[in-house]
Amino acid sequence: MPPQGEKKDATMTLQEEQTQLLKEDETTTTTTKNGYGSANKTKKEQTEKTSSSHKSWLLPFYFNVFFACASFSIVMPSLSPYLHRMKAPLSFLSYVVSAYAVGEMIGSLLFGYYYEWSVKNLPLGVGPKSSMLGCIIVGMVGSLGYVWADELSSPQMVLWARFIQGLWTGGQQTIEQSYLSAAVSSEERTEYTATLSTFAVLGFVTGPSFGALFSNVNVALAGGR
Repeated sequence: MPPQGEKKDATMTLQEEQTQLLKEDETTTTTTKNGYGSANKTKKEQTEKTSSSHKSWLLPFYFNVFFACASFSIVMPSLSPYLHRMKAPLSFLSYVVSAYAVGEMIGSLLFGYYYEWSVKNLPLGVGPKSSMLGCIIVGMVGSLGYVWADELSSPQMVLWARFIQGLWTGGQQTIEQSYLSAAVSSEERTEYTATLSTFAVLGFVTGPSFGALFSNVNVALAGGR
């Protein structure tokens, strides 16, 4: 049987431990309540820090969508005379214009599906990059086909080239808007989406002026006419 003094000391030690635990719980609760604003502040600082890094990819996005829309408004006024010099009937113009619109619709679906799949299954950062690079390559193929159609005097090649260019612009818009919505905070989303749309509108508006600027430039490719 333990001495009475030791039993009393053990009881006091247990009470002290319980008291200490209660004090720690109160301190934790108080810190959590008082630190709520600090946590929000830290989160806000991290968001602002992340927001500042957006400049590294936002500018290429803006210029990309600007020139994509500018290319559309450059091609459209010149499409009819371009087909005319290939001796294509006027009715063929409607098919070429429709091919671009159909390409945009299909490109949005295809590249949107690939973007979603790549983000889930590929390493971090590879999905958006591969989606955009693939989209740009498709656009280059369509643009080269459009140029060489004149060398071959092939209206059918113009049709397919415009379809491929439609795949490019439709996919590009889907990728950029999807990435933008995921990469920025909800507070910034409206601002950056509006800026992206502004560059798109500027491309549509200023595109014909680029066409007028280069209309008198005579370019021969690989010894062609």
